[in-house]
Amino acid sequence: MTRNVVVLTNFRTGSTSFTLKKSDEYRLPYKGELFSHERPHPIGKLPAKETVIKEFGYPAYSWVDTYLSRWNLFQELKDGASACYKIMPSHFDEDYDQLASVLAQADKVYYLYRRDLMAQVKSWMEVRHSGSFSQTGFKTNTGEY
Repeated sequence: MTRNVVVLTNFRTGSTSFTLKKSDEYRLPYKGELFSHERPHPIGKLPAKETVIKEFGYPAYSWVDTYLSRWNLFQELKDGASACYKIMPSHFDEDYDQLASVLAQADKVYYLYRRDLMAQVKSWMEVRHSGSFSQTGFKTNTGEY
């Protein structure tokens, strides 16, 4: 039984669509960029960052980020929480040991990249210029809350 699928990827590769499709394929809850600073999805006993902020009425203070730290998220995965998520370059800030631990815990790891670097750069610049993040024609991210 597959319960933990990781897509290790870079920006502007179609990774959201790919991860959502893998989530459907393995019947796992989609957790987006689980290890990003935004932490938009709950996992195990840990709520989404926005839920913590709303519940306590505080802006995103550092204690929220500590509570939803990468190690706490990783512990939920180790404890059996099911997830299909992606990891981007900035999520581990060169903490390769921690990244290796997360990848070793996964049942499946997909490495997704884009061969044409210049097309990737142009796509990254255009989507930020136009703000068209959800208008790509691919299956796109929808938050749980």
